[in-house]
Amino acid sequence: MNLLESLRVALRALMANKLRSALTMLGIVIGVAAVITLMAAGRGVQVYVTEQFQGIGTNLLFVIPGRMESGGGPGHSVVRRLTMGDVAVLSDPLRLPDVARVAPVYERTATVVAEGRQTSTQILGVTPEFEQVRNWHPLVGEFISQHDVESRARVAVLGQTVVEDLFPDNPYPIGETVRINGVPFRVIGVLEEKGGTFTDADDTVLVPLTTAQVRLFSARTASGEYRVSYILVEAVGEDR
Repeated sequence: MNLLESLRVALRALMANKLRSALTMLGIVIGVAAVITLMAAGRGVQVYVTEQFQGIGTNLLFVIPGRMESGGGPGHSVVRRLTMGDVAVLSDPLRLPDVARVAPVYERTATVVAEGRQTSTQILGVTPEFEQVRNWHPLVGEFISQHDVESRARVAVLGQTVVEDLFPDNPYPIGETVRINGVPFRVIGVLEEKGGTFTDADDTVLVPLTTAQVRLFSARTASGEYRVSYILVEAVGEDR
């Protein structure tokens, strides 16, 4: 049987079983479409995850407090809190030459009030290094400076969500006053929109690290050191 005759036989079979042929073709179409959709979705997820990691920084380490066994057997452990002493060690180029930047963070939740409105938000006490390490830049205004940290300045950089909650008619409230736990702060910047997968990164207020540790919250330990919530460590690039 030649090719032409085979084609004729196939066409006659299709015409004789129209419903079965239509269902078969429909199944093939649905199957191919499903495969294409899954491949596209998989590629989309891959791109999204890659972008999220790039946003955080592929050479960034989060140093967080951990538990230490106290020697009293299972269940007997103490929390090893981080302090500015740990920050000093991580910042020592003689000990850790592969560290490019160190950014300590003191994090707490507080009530922020402005113009008769209030919101409960995340307060981050940071240093200037935080801007580059986390890639959090001001859309308008300026970031926390070293002078702000040294002087324990009462200045704040607001996330987009906080601006919308407190200043719905003023997207750039530079120079305005907000009260954090009753303490007045001058707004010096508004962050670019960051978004977030599980939490709203824009629901944040940044203040100088020392201001958070001393003026807003009690971060001093019995030994006189100041606690930090976590430490961001950026490694040097491969092309150093």
